[in-house]
Amino acid sequence: MWYFPRVSLTVIQACLRPKLGLSDTSIVSFYVWPFESHLRYVGQATVANYLELGRWDLFVRLGIVSLWIKNRWSFYAASQLIRYKKPIGRFRRYRVETRLLGWDERSFYCQHQLTQRGTIHCVAILKMLFKKNQQTISPAEIIKRLQLKALAVNMPEGIESVSAAEKYLWQITNRTDDKTSF
Repeated sequence: MWYFPRVSLTVIQACLRPKLGLSDTSIVSFYVWPFESHLRYVGQATVANYLELGRWDLFVRLGIVSLWIKNRWSFYAASQLIRYKKPIGRFRRYRVETRLLGWDERSFYCQHQLTQRGTIHCVAILKMLFKKNQQTISPAEIIKRLQLKALAVNMPEGIESVSAAEKYLWQITNRTDDKTSF
């Protein structure tokens, strides 16, 4: 119920904020309302929604959303790895910091940090795909269309491990045998 008004407000605010470059960090602040949390803390599904709001801000300010609408593209979270460090309590203000880690021939990689008063509560790495119909649009093409300067991509150490884990999960979900037990 609260998600669509929050996305709408985030997109409107992002349109009014300065544009970002590929190496810039998007920072948005929110307040945890009682209906967004479980008994005392925010649940994992709600945290994932907060992280998505950070991506909306980043992609609007980079110009990707206007390209996405103009070209009728779709964007998907292909995989997501989240590390929860501390719970987020109700009635607290928090920040979502989002930045592009880099890209490969098919995907963008984003990093999110959810912080309260300078303390990191959650870190996530997300792999994003852009598609038109069933065809994947390369990040290089998106960057070219945005007319942004693409700096050399130095993916942080360990991203290859995330990609390897993601490939493993892909193999499991695409098995042709009908075994459902572990």
